[in-house]
Amino acid sequence: LTGLIKNASQVYVMGHKNSDLDSFGASLGVAKIAQGYGKDTKIIIDFDSIEQKTKNVAMMVKTNPKYKGMIISASEAIEHIVKDTLLIVVDNHKPSLAISNALLDRVKNKVVIDHHRRGEEFIVAPVLTYLEPAASSTVELIVELCEYQNIDLNMNELDATIMYSGMLIDTNYFKQRVGVRTFQSAAYLKELQANV
Repeated sequence: LTGLIKNASQVYVMGHKNSDLDSFGASLGVAKIAQGYGKDTKIIIDFDSIEQKTKNVAMMVKTNPKYKGMIISASEAIEHIVKDTLLIVVDNHKPSLAISNALLDRVKNKVVIDHHRRGEEFIVAPVLTYLEPAASSTVELIVELCEYQNIDLNMNELDATIMYSGMLIDTNYFKQRVGVRTFQSAAYLKELQANV
């Protein structure tokens, strides 16, 4: 993943339609990794297809000066695709659930990071697939990837809190589908000052 990010001129991160906090939190975590390597990174959000609580959080991020220009629409992203754009799809591997099929079709280099069981429908020809159904949430997978980076990810309290919220929602407040790795990821986010 690090190599693909380093070789890209820009990175787009996209969750799924009706985005929840796991999808958005994972997008934010991946964006922080890509930014850590100095890449121009954008998160694709469709404000017409998003859960209300996630929409409130995404608007909070969009209007925060620290994240200026980081959240864009799929149509804006399509206008700026270049040959070495990298698209990282999180919390989803089905084209029918993608925020933008046009973006999937136009970007050659795609990465899929997801915690759902693999279905028959799958994004065509990703250059990297990280599918781990044993994980509680996609945020859990992203936190583990964060721990492997040898750079400062510059994660702030808001990033950590949003990611922690994504884990909470997908585990029903740590009551379902949790394991040791889940709590290790939660502890990592708590160390980053996640407001629990």
